[in-house]
Amino acid sequence: MSVVPVLCGESPVVCLLGETGSGKSTQVPQMILQEARKERRRARICVTQPRRVAALNLATRVASELGERSTVGYRIGGESRPGEHIDYCTVGYTLQLFLNAPQELGEYTHIVLDEVHERSAESDMLCLVVRLLAHYRFPGTRIVVMSATLQSDLFSKYFGRISRLPVGNVFVGARCFPVKEYFLEDLPKALNRKLRCEQAIFGRIKDAFGEVRVKKIDQKHCDKLHSIVLELLEVIAQPDSTILVFLPGIAEISSLWQEAKGLEDRNFRCFPLHSMVPREEQELVFQEPEPGTTNVVLATDIAESSITLPHAQH
Repeated sequence: MSVVPVLCGESPVVCLLGETGSGKSTQVPQMILQEARKERRRARICVTQPRRVAALNLATRVASELGERSTVGYRIGGESRPGEHIDYCTVGYTLQLFLNAPQELGEYTHIVLDEVHERSAESDMLCLVVRLLAHYRFPGTRIVVMSATLQSDLFSKYFGRISRLPVGNVFVGARCFPVKEYFLEDLPKALNRKLRCEQAIFGRIKDAFGEVRVKKIDQKHCDKLHSIVLELLEVIAQPDSTILVFLPGIAEISSLWQEAKGLEDRNFRCFPLHSMVPREEQELVFQEPEPGTTNVVLATDIAESSITLPHAQH
């Protein structure tokens, strides 16, 4: 099934399922805009995101892909720069906007509810508000519900009540890039190209945590891993690439970042990524690595599915 006819067809509601990395957050708004331009129709699209980091990153990326900075903007708590056709908005901002100024929903031709599988009180309330406003006040506004693990039947039934037309359902395929998983007990094999380092590192992990058969280490023990993480970074680093390190929160990110600064004398650049980090510092994360340099990004696991980090194009 082709994506564009369903997105731009008659059904007022479309449920779109696409795995992480399939490009739904960046490409679907562009498809809707391009089809509207082709048919000379007005298009103004609101794309909701659970986190402000993702909203800012996606707005920058899509504006770059379109080559039209004024076309794409963002609306988040504390600051906004609305675009002419596409706005990436945080869930919290969008909910407050539609509650306090319901007419704002009518300014959009499409409401794209992204990452709806990340259920929260705010996201569920936003779904309710959007459904009620679309049904009773702005029936011309189309709703696109997107997720990597979308329960299609649940959302089809929920939003299908606003129209007698059937809900459009689309599956856009698997992730674009293969992902390999390694567990702690596999490190000696995974890193055997540098035998001098990884056996010692693995031994230190076992000394710190005993038999390593768990997938997640308790947050209070994270400081024990700092020196081990720094050594691992040197072992697996490749020039012109980006390494992403997941940490529990801003305290652990800040702590490791202070220690990781010592790597910057050895062709590394280290960046913290969190909503509490100033926006100017967040934007540095999305720059391509300099020639011969490895970028290291310290973030929480939200970065696993919410952002795309660059590799060098040299």
